[in-house]
Amino acid sequence: MDLGLTGKVALVTGASKGIGKAIAEEFAKEGAHLSICARGQADLATAAEELRRYGVAVIATPADVTKPDDIQRVIDVTIKQCGRIDILVNNAGSAWLGHSIDTPDAQWQYAWDVNLQSAVVHARGCPRDAPARRRAYYQRVYVRCPHGVGLRHGGLQRDQSRAALVLALHGHGVGS
Repeated sequence: MDLGLTGKVALVTGASKGIGKAIAEEFAKEGAHLSICARGQADLATAAEELRRYGVAVIATPADVTKPDDIQRVIDVTIKQCGRIDILVNNAGSAWLGHSIDTPDAQWQYAWDVNLQSAVVHARGCPRDAPARRRAYYQRVYVRCPHGVGLRHGGLQRDQSRAALVLALHGHGVGS
């Protein structure tokens, strides 16, 4: 299938394994060059080598998306080596199982930082003329619910922050 992505530059967070790696692989199959990041350097290097088999350029930058300086470094390296960012996939995220009402504040803060704040900082850190930033308002954002929805069954921490991002991207106020 030709999706018209040949030569585009996609930045995918959390791309060393799992869904993020699968997303990056699909972009590579379509001919898009990649900038991938994740915390685990060994898994990131392995993923980059596997993705290069598709004949595309792959930049692999170790980064913790809860740290704004790491996010900006990934963006800067991508711009320096690829010239632009056409597609931004904020895949990095975290969820845990458990009763949400008993979740410590520090864990809620981490969920907020990794699931929502990192996506905002990535989008804001892209140059104003970057296609990934110019189109951010107009793109559809789908929220997936890996563990279902509900206070008892987990998944709510990731889902609530992703839902807040969807509302913010579509111009709605986010708050309680």
